[in-house]
Amino acid sequence: SSPAVADGVVYVGSYDNRVYAFGNVVRAEDYLTIQEAINAATPGATIIISPGAYRESLFIDKTLTILGQKGSGTEFIGGGYGTAFTYSGPGASGSILAQVVITNYAQGILIDNSAQCKIYDNIMYSMGDSGIILKGSNAANNQIYSNIFQNTNIAINVTQSSTSNTIHSNTISLNNIGLYLKSGGNTIHSNSISQNQVGIKMSYSSGNFIYWNNFINNIQVNIETYGYANVWDDGYPSGGNYWGDYKNKYPSAKEFGDSGIWDTPYVVDDYNVDNYPLMY
Repeated sequence: SSPAVADGVVYVGSYDNRVYAFGNVVRAEDYLTIQEAINAATPGATIIISPGAYRESLFIDKTLTILGQKGSGTEFIGGGYGTAFTYSGPGASGSILAQVVITNYAQGILIDNSAQCKIYDNIMYSMGDSGIILKGSNAANNQIYSNIFQNTNIAINVTQSSTSNTIHSNTISLNNIGLYLKSGGNTIHSNSISQNQVGIKMSYSSGNFIYWNNFINNIQVNIETYGYANVWDDGYPSGGNYWGDYKNKYPSAKEFGDSGIWDTPYVVDDYNVDNYPLMY
């Protein structure tokens, strides 16, 4: 029997290793690949991928919501090359990807000149290049949140011209570089960035707003180009970031009142200072 049909929802995948799609335009058709279902879906459709192991590189150029079943094992496994999900151009703007596991591709997710996408509640590990890449001047106002990145060269790679993106509440650990920022105007908050070789690497990057992150057991920040300023706190009493090496750098620092904020700013370089570093 076929999976249940709901208006506007495309169901993809099944335990019999075939892929099915249903929706407001695509009707009861049987697809052997997820890409075929994507091609058939109309803009605005939702694609739900059943548990299973998939070995596809998917190309999306329309607005789609793609949902896996992470807890039940919706996993994309590459051969060490390619990109699992490519969102291409303005047509893919507003897309959503959630609850999938991606491993062993060169790149997990490429957002190439698409805006206002939401990428959340996914797991990416063992990527040869990057977990997520934001690329192009139109790759703006995207939200990357509540994902897990591990054992990857660059967990999140924000390239030149991509701006006004929000990256928050991610767990980023055991990577070569946690965040690589090569553009400005992005907001980075509430991430756990730990045990990476470099927590954040920045190149020609200014005007980013970075606060409420935990930096633990990394080379905290590597700034390649001197003279570019970013904002590293949310003011007082909201505070800045937690720095795991703070007490080693400022052994005589004390709490400012009972605020939970250190009384000595954390200096990244002459142009980048966390004025209200968090104690906890």
